[in-house]
Amino acid sequence: MPVGEEIERVEAAIKAEGGPSAMQSRLAELEEIRDNSGRYTLVQSIIVSGKPNIPVGEEIERTKEAIAREQAAKAAEQAALRNARAELFTRLVISNSFTIQMDMVSRKGDGRFEVDVFQGYQRNAGYRLVYNAGASPSFELLRFGRSGARRLAVHNRRFKLEDGYRHRILFVRDESGGMSVSVDGGILVETSDRSFRDPFNGVALINEGGDFAVREITVSGVK
Repeated sequence: MPVGEEIERVEAAIKAEGGPSAMQSRLAELEEIRDNSGRYTLVQSIIVSGKPNIPVGEEIERTKEAIAREQAAKAAEQAALRNARAELFTRLVISNSFTIQMDMVSRKGDGRFEVDVFQGYQRNAGYRLVYNAGASPSFELLRFGRSGARRLAVHNRRFKLEDGYRHRILFVRDESGGMSVSVDGGILVETSDRSFRDPFNGVALINEGGDFAVREITVSGVK
């Protein structure tokens, strides 16, 4: 499931809780008791404190702290969803020269989208095309392997795809190792690298914290 769709589901579930949480309702009840009876009226604590009854003012402070922890936990959950990594891959033999064409929609101005053309069962070597939404460099072309990733070429300026329309991205590698990346017919990145001479073993699509939709993808050079 796309991370953006999952965030929307979580936000809808939170809204569907039907108003304030149990702690927030308890706080409103305690404040009403305090306003009508005074700060030192004894109440039954709902937070384990070792005391059967405590002053309402003390219980209000304890409840506020519990609400703050509750809200912090929800915020951390939503942040984790926003920063989650989602990966989709398929194994297929791709020749050393290839063309990948895809139509993509980017819905928000942050996050990172990657296209990996990989070698090996562990998918830990190959070439990686990166789009950084709302950031510079906007596009990167990297070579990755056991020793890590090395940037081969970048488009240093921002390139905004977040306009509600599909954009056609073309990632091409020719027989001599020349590579290019174009968006809607305009070339943004060009480089050459001969580090990989064998066929590739598949392609992966990776979303890190963004909201992207790939409407169509075509891989030419599949054996």
